Amino acid sequence: MGDRSRAEALTATQLDPKSKAAFRMLGWACQFNAIGIQRGQGFDWDCAANAYKKALELDPDDTSTMLNIAILDEYGHDGERYAADAPLAESIRQYRAVKEKDKATADEYEDNLLYDLLFSGQYKELQAELEKISSSAARNALGITTAVAQLGGAAGIKAGVERADHLSSGAADRSSALVTAGNQLLRLRLYPEAAGILAAGAEGQSNAAGVTQQIELFRQLTPWKNEYLPATDPRSVVQRMFIAFLTGEVNDKNAAELLSRHAYSSDLEWARNLEKATQSRGMLRINGEKSGTPANVLLDVIAGHLKLTATGDDRIGYRVTVQSLGSKPQPYFVSKEDNAYKVITDGKTFSEVGNDVLYLLRSGKEAEARSLLDWMRDQVHRGGGDDPLSGPLFPRFWTVGDTGGPDAIRIAAASLVASTPAIQSLLPAIQAAREKAADSQRTDLGLLLAWGYIETENGTALKVVSSEILAKYPDSYEAINLAWRADALLKDWKAMNQLLDEHIAKHPDDEVLLRQKAFAAEQQGDWVEARVAEQSVMDKGKATALDYNNYAWTALFDGKVDADVVKNAQQSTMLTNNSSYNELHTLACIYAFQGKTSEARELLLKAMSAENLSEPNSAIWYAFGSIYEHYGINDAAIDAYRKVEKPDGPIGPTDTYVLAQARLKALGQ
Repeated sequence: MGDRSRAEALTATQLDPKSKAAFRMLGWACQFNAIGIQRGQGFDWDCAANAYKKALELDPDDTSTMLNIAILDEYGHDGERYAADAPLAESIRQYRAVKEKDKATADEYEDNLLYDLLFSGQYKELQAELEKISSSAARNALGITTAVAQLGGAAGIKAGVERADHLSSGAADRSSALVTAGNQLLRLRLYPEAAGILAAGAEGQSNAAGVTQQIELFRQLTPWKNEYLPATDPRSVVQRMFIAFLTGEVNDKNAAELLSRHAYSSDLEWARNLEKATQSRGMLRINGEKSGTPANVLLDVIAGHLKLTATGDDRIGYRVTVQSLGSKPQPYFVSKEDNAYKVITDGKTFSEVGNDVLYLLRSGKEAEARSLLDWMRDQVHRGGGDDPLSGPLFPRFWTVGDTGGPDAIRIAAASLVASTPAIQSLLPAIQAAREKAADSQRTDLGLLLAWGYIETENGTALKVVSSEILAKYPDSYEAINLAWRADALLKDWKAMNQLLDEHIAKHPDDEVLLRQKAFAAEQQGDWVEARVAEQSVMDKGKATALDYNNYAWTALFDGKVDADVVKNAQQSTMLTNNSSYNELHTLACIYAFQGKTSEARELLLKAMSAENLSEPNSAIWYAFGSIYEHYGINDAAIDAYRKVEKPDGPIGPTDTYVLAQARLKALGQ
């Protein structure tokens, strides 16, 4: 509870403005973010620095405070050690001030001083410092690094290897020192030198062949110097957006410069998109920690090997593809708006495409609307399998090169926004088109209407449409799904259960129908029946990680967290190799419910890492609220539950928001 800690520490300084202990504690508390991660996203560097400086003013001879300042100054405002904005010169000054007052204590932090000299580029000073003190494995590596850094190039590599050759501790220690020095040179972004030293360290090692490719990459690498393409190039906006998201530099201002507002139908939708971007800021640092590569090195690798291609023109928009080293090509659609290029979408969120197509149509830009739909259709294909109604809606309404008029374009766009509030205003036109349509197209338009009615929670209209579809396709999973959803909206539980039970009686081993039975039970709030249906899928040996996860998740709604629930939650995480956000989050919530707070928090941090979240999202805040309740700090729990945002559209019975609201009610809120 970082916010609570900070507030209490601040109160202490207000109660006693002359207490150095109070200001030292405030300096410590400010280094933690809202969920207690030291120097995590959201910690307050300035608060910590100012508090420690105040403590030192109150007692100028306090070496403990000096050391606290020195250590803090080794970090930048984003929490990365030895970052470009870390005030290392001040850190060095503090360490030397401690040495003057208390040499014994300063000796314990001698290596800190050495690394500060290294990463601030004071190589001669570092060499002089090393010559005064005893050697160690870490200092041997620093000696190699500073020898290389001072000379640079081939001469530097030669000097570093010669220094390593003079180590008297044996071949293994020589190799270890060279590898450590090579990694330090990487962090200094001296890439050819790092490659040479790493290659020397790998000689004779059992994994020498395995690191050769990596060494060759570093040999050709150069520091990224913000060399962006000119703004007149449509690829430029994708390049700038890609790197802004990677480095966590997305904000309200540059988002408006990079992203098209027309891809979002409301201010809320736009705000939610930006919120997701800011929750993922620091992605570069997270991925760096996962790979063991410093963030600045990772940026050089990614940005320096970014390949961008573009086709199109200002009239029809641009298809831009970006590919980074070791990753798959990622397509984007770029449009020119007000004499500036903007990114419309990457195609992963259908509604972004649909919203922009509708805007283009209203703006008389029919050619670009067609081009965008063609681009999207290249990526989205009709569903396969036995069910003729399965798969995404969009391919039913558009083919590449389609020559249909504005009405056809509008219907195609509607199929992309069918599960968003934007569909509501389009429903009358879809209904009118359906009444005039031929048989096969009538079914397609019926499917589109059905999902629109689900989004707008119109059970009566959905019942009419779904009944017609089910009569024509009585064995279609999709038709059955739409039919019971209509009954659910109308709260006609008898009809809903009868429909599903009749189909399950015909096909008792059909896992799709059993899952639908589980979902239907959830609509009724019958959590026991939902788990019975999921258990049937498991008993038939057809369960996936999602089935185990759903079984466990339902237990949070009726509080029936027993051994089977825990076992199934654990099984879902194991089936996803402990790397899937949803499964890790569910198990964390189960542990939090049981009061296993340490285990829950550990899993939440893993879930955030899996999702590249540097700050909690709504679902994560719910779990922390549950942890806080077990700590007995209900006001912190209430604050956490209130951060769980209400969904934009219909609220599903198993939405995290429902759980948060139930806890708020239980806490008198």
